Amino acid sequence: MWRYIGNIRNSTNPNVSNHFAGQRRPMNRLIIIFLLGLLNCSPKDKRGNPGTDQPTIDSTILITDSTTILGERYFGYGTKGPKVIVLNSKGDTVLQSDLYFEFEFHDFNGDSLDDIVVHRLSNVPAIQDLLLFDKSEKSFVLVNGFEKFPDPKPIHGTGYFYSYHRSGCADNFWDSDLFYIDMFETHLLGNISGNECEGEKGIVISRVVDGKEQIVDKFSVDVLEKYDDHKWGFIADYWTKNYSKFTK
Repeated sequence: MWRYIGNIRNSTNPNVSNHFAGQRRPMNRLIIIFLLGLLNCSPKDKRGNPGTDQPTIDSTILITDSTTILGERYFGYGTKGPKVIVLNSKGDTVLQSDLYFEFEFHDFNGDSLDDIVVHRLSNVPAIQDLLLFDKSEKSFVLVNGFEKFPDPKPIHGTGYFYSYHRSGCADNFWDSDLFYIDMFETHLLGNISGNECEGEKGIVISRVVDGKEQIVDKFSVDVLEKYDDHKWGFIADYWTKNYSKFTK
């Protein structure tokens, strides 16, 4: 699980100090290598001249996380840049990306290998970037188009996923998309579009083929009352039971 760091140097929390004291020895080499990289980006004063104070790791890193994949240890850092930087146990830079700093190692696609999920700062809730672990290259690869599927959830054991996003009218217009990932690209298969706001209210479900929608089912909004979790319960139940109809 990722950990928010803030300014460690000025912290008076003994738990923080003890935590890093316990990790200091195995992390020494990594921190030195990381510091050398940071020293290449000296801060500037108000006139734009190079600053005299060298950047310090404690004031730059906001979030850290670590994981073990195929016996190799990986250390991730989210910095003010913002950047996401990942080093392996040898101190090699595996990833240096300009993605937003708030990230975590998480097995998104269920292959038992942790990936990197980046949580974007956005007006639209739960927009994310995904970098899947490529075991042949032992690196993390950005999935193109993943940001188009906010708040993604897996349909466990299938290799398919669904999203949810607001579409207006105080979240009374909403959409959920069924998709999969192949060769680090997202592919849209289906859509659930809900209208609980005005006009012809209802839920329309469509298959998406070559970017064109074909309506396959319709429901009254009354169906949502059958679920304790309302529309989110309906969405999860529908995709779990019917995803295979959209894959043929």
